[in-house]
Amino acid sequence: MSINFSFNSFGNSTQNNTISVNNNDIDKIFELLREVNLSSQDISELKLAIENDKEEVKKSNSLGRNVKNWCLSIFDKVTSGLIVNASLPLIKEKISSVLSAIYQFPIQF
Repeated sequence: MSINFSFNSFGNSTQNNTISVNNNDIDKIFELLREVNLSSQDISELKLAIENDKEEVKKSNSLGRNVKNWCLSIFDKVTSGLIVNASLPLIKEKISSVLSAIYQFPIQF
């Protein structure tokens, strides 16, 4: 499976990424979050949140409570300056793309 990502930040600059991912190799998808300065701990917490939300997601076909809370905590880290060198719109777009690739349904913030 090939996944294409395109991100706009600060108006005119565009970042394009193309990666090939086996269905069982979502770690490559998670690695894209490092590009917006998310720590290994943040990524590990997201993996755990996804695992904890599996049943809820199956029933609702939308983000689970744990992943939503994780996203809110990341957005808070960006706005409070704990995650630097990445804008909130860029972080939202990158997380949205990663979660959409994992869940196979569109995610928008």
